[in-house]
Amino acid sequence: ADYGKTWSPALPEQAYLYAESAEGKKSPVGWSATFPHVFRGLPTSEKPDAIFYRQWEASPLADAYLGQLAQEAVNALGLGKGANTDFLGISFSALDLVGHAYGPQSHEVQDVLVRLDQTIGALLEHLDRAVGAEKYVVAFSADHGVAPIPETLARLGIDAGRIDRVDLAARVEKALEPALGLGQHVTRVSDGDLYFASGAYSKIADYPAAMQAVLQAVRSAPGMARVLRSEEVRQRPATDDPFVHAAALSYFPGRSGDLILITKPYWIFSSVAKDGSSLGGTTHGSAYLYDQRVPLFLMGGGVKPGEYLGAATPADIAPTLALLCGITLAHIDGRVLTEALAPSPAPPALATKPATPKR
Repeated sequence: ADYGKTWSPALPEQAYLYAESAEGKKSPVGWSATFPHVFRGLPTSEKPDAIFYRQWEASPLADAYLGQLAQEAVNALGLGKGANTDFLGISFSALDLVGHAYGPQSHEVQDVLVRLDQTIGALLEHLDRAVGAEKYVVAFSADHGVAPIPETLARLGIDAGRIDRVDLAARVEKALEPALGLGQHVTRVSDGDLYFASGAYSKIADYPAAMQAVLQAVRSAPGMARVLRSEEVRQRPATDDPFVHAAALSYFPGRSGDLILITKPYWIFSSVAKDGSSLGGTTHGSAYLYDQRVPLFLMGGGVKPGEYLGAATPADIAPTLALLCGITLAHIDGRVLTEALAPSPAPPALATKPATPKR
């Protein structure tokens, strides 16, 4: 039904922060780097195709549809009507896709937020009608932040840029030639992890000179700050180093890389086209605050209005909701956000009848 529609800004241009620019963006196929965006898929298509659905998914229309679906679920399943606790989890994902493509300062991201505010507002109004105000609790958060577009920061004189994964792998291969000879010893470089071919890392670890050459090759790449060996974080050592601590929490044996890569602030791993140009867009995954900080809101029955400045994480949502529901969890990763909860009402006083005198 949305085929052929156009995504244009919901507000006047002067309402959006920052000057709009196409620099460093990676718009979905068939779209330009600035508004407007037409939902038509490939230019040669005359009906919805795979590209159209990808465009639609990375737009406020997907969030609006999901909000409508949530309202229908409340109605169809009778949520909030029974004696037991009902749970509805919703992931509004357009902001993630648009943020990766256009960056956090883009007019597209701001417009997604404007429209998401309306979508969530409509859902809450529906819950007020269907369930009743103060008879439900909302927890709202996010899984990560995102880095600004590096080209935008570099233009302002800030040290920022993109780390070419292919170039980084080539540097490591060059460093390994004296010890392991020619060949493909690096199998993959992802955002924060470098993987060696089966058996290669153990050989490198047994040859200190080769290991030092590899570590130096990684550090020599533009934008790299540090590199950690997997054995440094595997056992989650007690440490005051925030980067080692973050890497240890994220480490998963058999899935994480042999080397953990730590970038400088505002540098991101990226892909580069054959002509040397950047493929654009931005990402997340570092231990810096612009990636780690996320909002956390609680609202509804049992929640005390206010702004609370103590430390909190999304891991605190589950134990907090469990307490409100009267559930005892066997294990919790976070804590109950007691400062944001209203005091439990005192039980009503028991009415007493005067004793009937015996005859």
